[in-house]
Amino acid sequence: MKEIDKDTIQDLDNAKLNLKFWKDKELSLRNEVLSYYGPKEQEAKLKKQIADYEIELEYKLNRKIDEDVLDNIWDNLTEEEQECVKFKPNLVLSKYKKLEEEGISLLLDAVTVKPAQGAVKIKHI
Repeated sequence: MKEIDKDTIQDLDNAKLNLKFWKDKELSLRNEVLSYYGPKEQEAKLKKQIADYEIELEYKLNRKIDEDVLDNIWDNLTEEEQECVKFKPNLVLSKYKKLEEEGISLLLDAVTVKPAQGAVKIKHI
């Protein structure tokens, strides 16, 4: 395998800088269009035509459960209300890695491990 050269690192650095610029630009323009047309406090879908473009606008709301409040009210919720909440197992990675190193945990059978995208940080020196 050949060594990575300076040009490759410079290209990666430039690509990362350009990506950040264009992601920021896209977000700014998207928010400008969304704020011009629509509701900010409700969910909605709209279609608009501007010159020879048809655009679809989708306004969304994020919802997050306050776990402390949920713990306090859970027993008083109706079955229908409780069905609105899904409990999803989350892996506590630091504790799992200790078990993984030992290689003797039954939990290892329930966890699928596959390669993830790596990261490259570039620092100009």
